[in-house]
Amino acid sequence: MRAVPAPLHLARYLSGMALALLAACIPSTTPPESDPLVVFTFDDAHHSVYEIAGPLMRSYDPSWGATHFFPLEYPGQPGLMTLAQVQEMEALGWETGGHGRTHENLSAVTMDQVRSDVAASDSFLRANGLSHESYAYAFGNYNDSVQAVVAEHFRNIRTSHDFKYLDGVNRLQLGAYDAKAGHTADDLIGRIEEARLAGSPLVIFCFHVIVPDTATPDVSHDWWTHESAFIGLLDYLRERGMEVMTVRAAMAELCQ
Repeated sequence: MRAVPAPLHLARYLSGMALALLAACIPSTTPPESDPLVVFTFDDAHHSVYEIAGPLMRSYDPSWGATHFFPLEYPGQPGLMTLAQVQEMEALGWETGGHGRTHENLSAVTMDQVRSDVAASDSFLRANGLSHESYAYAFGNYNDSVQAVVAEHFRNIRTSHDFKYLDGVNRLQLGAYDAKAGHTADDLIGRIEEARLAGSPLVIFCFHVIVPDTATPDVSHDWWTHESAFIGLLDYLRERGMEVMTVRAAMAELCQ
């Protein structure tokens, strides 16, 4: 029999149970070889999201959208998107989500700072007419206390774990497949094929920078994807008649 929490911890226990019940609203699997929902997310407001990824996706299907996570202090910095560009993409059907104030590791700061930074992210999105339902942890780092604070402001939370969703989808602990340097179109397509064969209902991709094949990437990090690999993935999705959607749209469909 499960132990009953001590009175001092009862409120926290019940709060955690309520979060789990509200988040676990989705059937665990789909029939094998069924197409999963495919979500694209882009982190950190790199200008290639506006200049390459967005136009490419619209050229394949104007209805395709993605969720764009960025720290509120990033827009307008060199090499990054402006706030006006973010708002333009939102008007074209993209979703905007919170990503902290300065890309801080929320598991390494005080809870007062966690509350301040998450609230600031929420307020920034609302004040600028942007969607404000989804959040992604910077560096993917969080703990139970951080999750509880973020869940007070956002309905959907993306981590950096590549969950397979065979035991269900928790909208407060969504995963992502990180597209990195060296990944080919076959690697990206393979993640969807893996989900199809297993009967997984959802695949979420996380992109950062899309680099033209003729350009020299910044080798100080591996958070970039060659444009040809991205195009190969788009080709596959269009050929299969699959939709690319936002986190918000996928959760609305799966949580009906």
